[in-house]
Amino acid sequence: MVAWDYALWLLPEGEATALLAPRLNALADEFAAPHFAPHVTAYGGRAVIDAGLTAICARLARALAPTALEVSALTRGDFLFQTLFLALNTTLPLALWFEQVLSDLGNPKNYRLKPHLSLLYAPLDDAAKQVLAEREQAWFAQHCPRVLCFDRLALVTPGAGGWHDFDGWREVAAWPLGEPAAP
Repeated sequence: MVAWDYALWLLPEGEATALLAPRLNALADEFAAPHFAPHVTAYGGRAVIDAGLTAICARLARALAPTALEVSALTRGDFLFQTLFLALNTTLPLALWFEQVLSDLGNPKNYRLKPHLSLLYAPLDDAAKQVLAEREQAWFAQHCPRVLCFDRLALVTPGAGGWHDFDGWREVAAWPLGEPAAP
C-alpha cells in the first residue's frame, strides 16, 4: 500500500462558513487563485489512507468538542498557503487534542499547531501581500466574526500533483466534533 500526504481540517459551522466563503471566493476570483472551503489545517501527515486511518480520525473527532477559536488578526505569511489569513488563538482543549493527534498518528512531517484560516492562496510578492492585508483590514473590522466555531473534522488528501494541485483536493471523510449525544 502507498502512503499519501493528508491533512485534518477543522471545518467552521454553517454560519461562519456562510460569512467567510463569499470573501474567500471574491479574493480567489480577483487574483485568479484557487477556490477552497474555509478550514483550519489542524494536522498534516503521511500514511496509507485506509479504514484504520479513518477509524483513528473518527475517534479523534469524538475526542474534541465543538471548538470556538478567537480571531486575533488578519495578516499575511511567507508562503503560498499563508498569502492572507486569519490568525486564531489556540485554546487549551485544542492543544491537548493536538497532543492526542500526535500520539495516535505520529508526526512524520514535523507539523506544529498554529491555527489560522486562510483567505487566499496566491503567488504574491511580499509588497503585494502587505498592500492586500492593509486593504482587507476594513473587511476584517466590519464583517469578520471575532470568534469562529468549528464543529467538524475532515480528512483531506491532495491531488496527484501534491497540495499545489488544488483541483485534486479530496475530502475522504468528515465527522462531527464531540461525543454523540445520549439518546
